[in-house]
Amino acid sequence: MFNQAAFGEKLKSHRKLKNLTQEEVAAKIGVSGQAVSKWEKGECLPDCYNLKMLGNVYQVSVDSLLDVEEITAVDALTGVFNKRHFMDFANILIERARRHQENCYLLILDMDKFKSINDTHGHDIGDKVLVEFAARIKSRIRRSDLFARFGGEEFIVLMTDTDDAGVNTAAERLRLSICERKFDCGEVSLDVSVSIGISKIIDFGMEKAIHNSMEKAIANADSAMYAAKKDGRNRVAYFEQ
Repeated sequence: MFNQAAFGEKLKSHRKLKNLTQEEVAAKIGVSGQAVSKWEKGECLPDCYNLKMLGNVYQVSVDSLLDVEEITAVDALTGVFNKRHFMDFANILIERARRHQENCYLLILDMDKFKSINDTHGHDIGDKVLVEFAARIKSRIRRSDLFARFGGEEFIVLMTDTDDAGVNTAAERLRLSICERKFDCGEVSLDVSVSIGISKIIDFGMEKAIHNSMEKAIANADSAMYAAKKDGRNRVAYFEQ
């Protein structure tokens, strides 16, 4: 079982040995300086968006945690989690959802006609669009949601502790956050939209609870996303079990 006090002491000792400030440690592991201060005092882990920390606390030593230069947790362009870390920590959240009998959903978000943006305006503008896209999505999800760039113009969100109505409302909110106003990229302003596919990983609301594997949920969400594209783009589609 995780021992918060022991973790705090080891974190403090390691930080002093490496001659690091709390802010420098925070920057390394993707949390706030205030969070590091609380952990060193033995206070409980906050319910934080930075699931990199949450996952590593339970799996590796503090020494390994702080020597992470060789492993990149975030996408270099957008600053959100990358695919590798999403897959690592999604499994942690899914297992926790199973134990607590919470519903769990996967959303795949694919920017519409992104190739034409690159072809017409160049990759520099395309990169600016990706950065703004990620920032808008991140601003509209809950702190408990896990969000990552999955590859290219495709992003992924894991949501727990919600239901069908809640996840559909959340997906529609994300869709609107992209298309409701133009993307200002300096020299150009662009209309951008997104197609979103939703699938269930865990659903305890059914007569027989659904427990899909991560791989199956990704395939289902991907299928729903392509259905949204086929139906005209800029919409949300739900994979029917």
